[in-house]
Amino acid sequence: MQTATVHILPTCDINSIFHIRQAARDTGAKVVSEKPKLVSRPQPIDPNDGGRAA
Repeated sequence: MQTATVHILPTCDINSIFHIRQAARDTGAKVVSEKPKLVSRPQPIDPNDGGRAA
């Protein structure tokens, strides 16, 4: 059962990645080494156009 996830940024140097992966393996954590994808949320529809008068 995974209890932790370690995210490594692509700009991290190779020595740090090696040590992070080794520590994660020793503790049972999952390692993700890809850039996180940001999710954009749709803006709520405002029927009053922000409360401004017509």
